[in-house]
Amino acid sequence: MKKTKQLTEGAILIALYSIILLLFLYIPLLGILVLFLLPLPFIIYAIRNGLKNAIIFFIAALVVSFIIGTLMALPMTFMFGSSGIVLGYLIEKQKGRYALLVGGTVAYLLNIAVLYIITVSLLNINLMEETITMTKETLNTSNELLTLIGQESNEQALQQFEEAMKIFPYLLPSTFLMIAFLFSFFTQLFSIPFLKRLKVNIESWPPFRELRLPRSLLWYYLIVMLLMFIEFEVGTFGYTAVINLFYILQLLMMVQGFSFLFYYCFQKGISKAVPIVILVFSLFIPILLYIIRILGIIDLGFQMRDKIAPKK
Repeated sequence: MKKTKQLTEGAILIALYSIILLLFLYIPLLGILVLFLLPLPFIIYAIRNGLKNAIIFFIAALVVSFIIGTLMALPMTFMFGSSGIVLGYLIEKQKGRYALLVGGTVAYLLNIAVLYIITVSLLNINLMEETITMTKETLNTSNELLTLIGQESNEQALQQFEEAMKIFPYLLPSTFLMIAFLFSFFTQLFSIPFLKRLKVNIESWPPFRELRLPRSLLWYYLIVMLLMFIEFEVGTFGYTAVINLFYILQLLMMVQGFSFLFYYCFQKGISKAVPIVILVFSLFIPILLYIIRILGIIDLGFQMRDKIAPKK
């Protein structure tokens, strides 16, 4: 009886996945909206039937996706299916939302790395180099158009862009990590409302103001800052490792800074709109991000929240 139920549920969920996959592959605009629903059938099946059965379901989904979507559908199913199973397993084990975020990020990161290696080594397609080339061509075309209509081209901006593009290939690990993080976040954002309607018990997000990163990150940040003064040869492992760690830790310090800002406004009774407006403006005003990062470092180093928290 149990096996029959698992097979029936599996068939229904594979049919659901097939519909979502077809929408993604053949209806571009709608496909973007349903992209992060691709892991949903795998999440549901893993929650209800356990990890071992979910792996069998995953293999069946690979076969079906190959039939309905040809070879191009297999990477999508592999990435979103395996990541969905990881999230479903963590939900079944009643892990918190941050644990889901980390677990999903790791799963997506591994998939992205594997797919990148395959495209470069087997298909001889380097998406990173293609993107840089296309961006350079677009910028050069824009400058030529400005010259034709009598406007001065911004040579300084072009030079700054070219300098940034020299560093960009070495930031590949950081880029992949950010993409994996966003995929994990949006998968939760799109999937969890459906799971709650299916009566799946999932914790709500803790308030952002309560997020406190480990204090040890501050020491790592200081060490990496010191390593930045060492002139590593461009392209070496040391250069790549230090520059990626630097950017990742900078981002984490900004997260800590924004979290402290929300905490401070909450404790002082300031409207939540104030830190939200500051966050939005920070995306367009780099100096604000610098200040927020300093704020995060101070909070992490001096435990500022303990000093402004109400006395018990």
